[in-house]
Amino acid sequence: MRKLSFIVGLGLLFAGCSSNEHDLKIPDTVAVTKNANEQQFPGTRVLMEVPKGYELSRQFVRFQKDSNTYIQVLESPGTDFYDRKPAVMSGFDAAVKSGKISKEYYKKEFKLGAYDALLYYAADDQPNQEQIVLFFGDKQFAVMASGEIPAGNKEAREEVLHALLSMNVDTATKADVTSLAGYTVDVANTEFAYNGNAGQAFFYTIGGKGDPVNNPFEDQITVSTLPAMTNEAKMLYAQKLLERYKSRMNVTDVAEKEVNLNGNYAYEISFKSEYQGKKSTAYQLVTGDDKITLLLVGSIYNRPEVLMPQVKQIAQTLRVK
Repeated sequence: MRKLSFIVGLGLLFAGCSSNEHDLKIPDTVAVTKNANEQQFPGTRVLMEVPKGYELSRQFVRFQKDSNTYIQVLESPGTDFYDRKPAVMSGFDAAVKSGKISKEYYKKEFKLGAYDALLYYAADDQPNQEQIVLFFGDKQFAVMASGEIPAGNKEAREEVLHALLSMNVDTATKADVTSLAGYTVDVANTEFAYNGNAGQAFFYTIGGKGDPVNNPFEDQITVSTLPAMTNEAKMLYAQKLLERYKSRMNVTDVAEKEVNLNGNYAYEISFKSEYQGKKSTAYQLVTGDDKITLLLVGSIYNRPEVLMPQVKQIAQTLRVK
């Protein structure tokens, strides 16, 4: 799941300078055409030409050649690419100035088929790894795709780059958003709708809009799938997460209890917090069976008296597939 942390911490990933060895030589316009090898990326409307030898990992929701060479995609329907682009670029610039990543090799703004696109190529925060990040879209959606490759492996770099530059969005297709999720949840009769996913973390926001990956103050519900745990381990995991929150923000009004949810053990925690001057109300639920663990977290910054009951209503419908 470490690429999930990469996507969520995207703004911290780039610093350094480019060299001829790392010049990707992307033209100002990249034509995108249909190909017999293209596949729909699970949970999105994104089509991609999958490189030979890359297989779909259902566990990590990515196409991979091996554990160090893979491609992940996050589509955010309802997110305006042009609204998000300045924040993405400023995040990269801030990371360059801070030196939080060792090297930035290449960056390019260009046209990917009909869409405006932005690409970064840099060293990864993992030793001996590199990454290529592609951000594209229009006023109706934004796509963030990332490729992970071993440092200095030109063959892998070409495979991943070719796949990224083959991407297109079939707007006539409806994505099966939880096809690999391992859970079901009902958001009917609430203001929440599916927004997108990053690996095995699935986001629900107001009307499905906004950018929960990059905006920590988005009213959102996140459902993540984890390995199976014993009931005691679920409780300890939930409490450990609470301690992590306390280390980062001011946490008050904590309430914890064990419950039965749809025939499975569950441990729920409610609390209030303040982070960077913003107050929120939160609800966390850890449940599952002998095959999978589910973590649901609802974070509400606006209208908590209206939205938090909806979060808890949705949580009551959470079931293992």
